[in-house]
Amino acid sequence: MPHKYEREIEEILRNMELGEPRRGVSERIHAGERPVNRPRVRGPSMKVRLSSSELLLLLGVLLALGAVCLAYYYRPDLISGILAFAAFAAIVGGLVVGWMSAARPTYPPVWRSSNVVEMRPRRRGPFTDLVTQMRILRLKMRYWRMRNR
Repeated sequence: MPHKYEREIEEILRNMELGEPRRGVSERIHAGERPVNRPRVRGPSMKVRLSSSELLLLLGVLLALGAVCLAYYYRPDLISGILAFAAFAAIVGGLVVGWMSAARPTYPPVWRSSNVVEMRPRRRGPFTDLVTQMRILRLKMRYWRMRNR
């Protein structure tokens, strides 16, 4: 059995020697070939996805910058005033859209199975966080008093 493997290895090596001679790296580079014929591995691509509120805020900042540049290099006129008003409106719109999307409750995906119960998050009021912190403080004080007895 070992002789069989040795013969196969020798045959492979002979076939490699009979093939065309290998070119050097510099010859392959000048010929436009890649040194190793492997598929190129693409690195992580940077895909920037902005929400509508972020786009409005960015647009507002760019419009404000344009209005300031026009007012600085030329005298302040109607065009820079319109750009400034559009910038203000875009920034306020971005803030409102962001606030509305943050205030909207997000629901978990609906499961189509019969044994899964869909649970919706409780509605939170404006003082819910404050009440929660007060309860935590009250529990800390209780455990602190129990520890000091």
